[in-house]
Amino acid sequence: MYYDEGLNQSQIAGEVGYSRSSVSRMLTEARETGIVQITIGHPLQRLQSLEENLRNKVENGTRRIFIR
Repeated sequence: MYYDEGLNQSQIAGEVGYSRSSVSRMLTEARETGIVQITIGHPLQRLQSLEENLRNKVENGTRRIFIR
């Protein structure tokens, strides 16, 4: 809930019926025991694949590329 849904500890506590401090302890324990692992992807890797994808489209004659 904290990582997947972006809820804060108080919101989680309200939903599951624990105190905010209990939720905080559980999140800390989950990180320390390896249940939760935080990884950060290097942004240039993503940009490189985007660049290659755009280059391929242009080389194949695409004239307009819509970005959401």
